[in-house]
Order: sequence, then C-alpha cells, then structure tokens
Amino acid sequence: MSNWVFFTILATLLWGIWRLLLKLSSNMLRGWVVTYLLSAISSFTIALTTYLLIRPPITFNKGSLLAIVAGVFGGLGYIAFLRALEDGKASLVVPLTALYPAVIVVLAYLITREPISLLQLLGVILALIAAVLISIPSS
Repeated sequence: MSNWVFFTILATLLWGIWRLLLKLSSNMLRGWVVTYLLSAISSFTIALTTYLLIRPPITFNKGSLLAIVAGVFGGLGYIAFLRALEDGKASLVVPLTALYPAVIVVLAYLITREPISLLQLLGVILALIAAVLISIPSS
C-alpha cells in the first residue's frame, strides 16, 4: 500500500472519530466555546510537540502568509462546525460539512484555472444531490 493511501485512510478514520467525539463533548460541556477552547489547546500541544521534535526551518514569504490565512479560515470553519454540532444532529452536520471537496473543485477552477473534468463535474452534482437527500427529514 502506498504511503498516501495509508495516510488517507488514517485521516478519514481519525477525522470520523474526531467529529463524533466533538459532538459528544459538546453535548456534555453544554457549549461549543468550551469544546473549541479545549480542542484548540490539544491542537496547539500537538503543533508545538511536532515543531520541537522535527524543528523544520520556518521562512516567511507568500507561502507563509497563505498558510496563516488558511489557518484562519480553518479555525473559523471549525467554530462554525462546532456551532452546527451544538444544535444539529451529527448524522446530518458531519456528512453535509464533508461536502467541502465540491467547494475545492469549483474554487480550484476559478482561482487556479485547474480544469474540471466531466467526472469531477458529475461528482459535484452528485454531492449536491446527496446533500439534498441527506437533509430530507425521515418520517
């Protein structure tokens, strides 16, 4: 198995568990703010430990700025996700927020002019259909 396949499967499993644990902790802590702060402290600890163990050279350039802006968007998205979990069902919130690859396909086309294949376009359309189907209340 290729490294990227292994890490893709691992990330998918870990993120699935992470999202369920966030829902459970949000229910127990009665609020997204405490859940966010506690999980952010954990993320910072992992980032600091990684830095101290690996000590990668950090340079500040356009790529650094983009990484910082990406972190801001990721953090705001994370807060929105926690807020959605606070009020919504995990069985709805998690699959709907997992549709972000459709956004990436469209933005990559608009910003970097990456071509969209017919198969990718079909995937985006099917993802949107899936979002509608997932959102329909069961009777």
